[in-house]
Amino acid sequence: MTAPLFIDHVAPIADNYDLFLLDQWGVLHDGEKAHDGAPQAMAELKARGKTIILVSNSSKLIPVSIERLSKLGFAPQTYDHVLTSGQLAWEAMKKRSDPLYTTLGRKCLVITKDDNLAFLTGQELEKVESVEEADFLLVADLPPTPVEEIEPMLRAAAARNLPMIVLNPDFASINPAGVLTPCPGLVGRAYEAMGGEIKIHGKPSLSVYETCFKLAPDSKRAIAIGDSLHHDIAGADSAGIDSIFITSGIHALELETTPGARAEQNRVNALCEKFEQCPTYWSTRFVW
Repeated sequence: MTAPLFIDHVAPIADNYDLFLLDQWGVLHDGEKAHDGAPQAMAELKARGKTIILVSNSSKLIPVSIERLSKLGFAPQTYDHVLTSGQLAWEAMKKRSDPLYTTLGRKCLVITKDDNLAFLTGQELEKVESVEEADFLLVADLPPTPVEEIEPMLRAAAARNLPMIVLNPDFASINPAGVLTPCPGLVGRAYEAMGGEIKIHGKPSLSVYETCFKLAPDSKRAIAIGDSLHHDIAGADSAGIDSIFITSGIHALELETTPGARAEQNRVNALCEKFEQCPTYWSTRFVW
């Protein structure tokens, strides 16, 4: 396995690519504020004629994501498109374009927090309250209770062979204090371990990258930038494109460093080998 090359900023390699696929949380911002230098890096790339697509494993629909980006200081003119896993799932459900959805019933049991039912808007779906009534499970957000507390419900659903749609397949995000917080992908992983069938529309699914290439048909050289070896780097690898692994995100603790501090090359190499991922480069932050 080839070790990734360290770069301390993106400028030296920018001219090698036409299309930049940027993760949001962990690369551009921490959910509350933009990372230092990230908006400027995007502006520099756009000034050089690069195509930028923001690709997020967020359960939210695109308009909500754009609104958040604006509040965090990312001007719409500094990127070309936004994709979220929630939007891709919503469109697939609406069009019944995925083979799973052509036979899927209309009754869904929603796993979420704060009563987030935005996914149901515009869909011919019926929210139900029990496994016995449901045709499938929909994980919109991580529930406020630990995953262990919903295990009986998940086991009952698995026993009925109910499919599960996970709007955000990420396992964790990193908050402004540098602490890992769990994400909905954990519910999907637990359900899979019980023998349940799950469906995701976000990274690392190849279909995400195929959608990006359709949005930028004239771009011949693409690179993905992300902080998750499980999703961003694995997805780029499956799509056959280069990648930059940002080490100040969700893997910072595993690298025995803190967000913003440079990791050690040998630890980066060991972590990539552990997860069998091969980023082209690694960097502390996404800066110009």
